[in-house]
Amino acid sequence: ELLLSFMLSFILLAPAAPKSVGARAPERTPLPASQPVAPLPASQLVAPLPSRSALCGALKQTRNRQSIARLIAELEPQSQKEYTMCIAAWGRAGDWRRAVGLFDTMSDAGVEPNPFSVSAVVSACEKGGQPARALEIFEQARAGDRFESNVVVFNAALAACSRGGEWRRAL
Repeated sequence: ELLLSFMLSFILLAPAAPKSVGARAPERTPLPASQPVAPLPASQLVAPLPSRSALCGALKQTRNRQSIARLIAELEPQSQKEYTMCIAAWGRAGDWRRAVGLFDTMSDAGVEPNPFSVSAVVSACEKGGQPARALEIFEQARAGDRFESNVVVFNAALAACSRGGEWRRAL
């Protein structure tokens, strides 16, 4: 309450922006220290909903599975970029099953996977100690003619081969 009171009095004391270059801002009378600004009741305080970009930013920062699940539920991914970020978040958390599950639901939601989402799910499987599953997804994506694989997808597959001791398969 004290902080809110201080912030409100600071705002009330701040000079207004001049209307023109030569105009002076009107003087403001400071509130007496004995009369602090009354805080708003809790019923009037409404937290703004986080933006989609704020939710995506938070997804990039966390490795906590509960936080990731909450953020994804709030975000409700709708684009390739959002799905890819969510899949990558599960990969960072080491939850390859949820990454694969989300990847599998992309097409059902009408969002086609792209090289970045494939790379994210392959990487999630590799980090989760599932190199065979990672390579299976990689092979399915390559056989699918929906997009051209790029260096990011190949690097993720090579990392999966390396972790799984499948160096011959990488060649």
